Amino acid sequence: MSEIQVYDKVGGRLLEDAWSLYESAFRELNTMTVQRHMMTAEEFDQVMIDWRWSKFVATDDAGNLAGLATYTNHLEAHPLISQDYFATHHPREF
Repeated sequence: MSEIQVYDKVGGRLLEDAWSLYESAFRELNTMTVQRHMMTAEEFDQVMIDWRWSKFVATDDAGNLAGLATYTNHLEAHPLISQDYFATHHPREF
């Protein structure tokens, strides 16, 4: 049975597998857009160790990485989100 676990930090072999999955999923998108949609490896590594992010890790029946999702309420923690945009368009919530 496959499983989803939530981590505060991801490291080691799982981090390597997570980067490979992320990079293969976004590599082509990055070539189709004017603006960058993919984190650099360094940004990705920072997200994976940042406590402000929840990392949802899905594994298959053999224990191999099958999916990855991240979630945060801390907009300042996201390297691809414009703080100026939210401060200007949603000042009360920001």
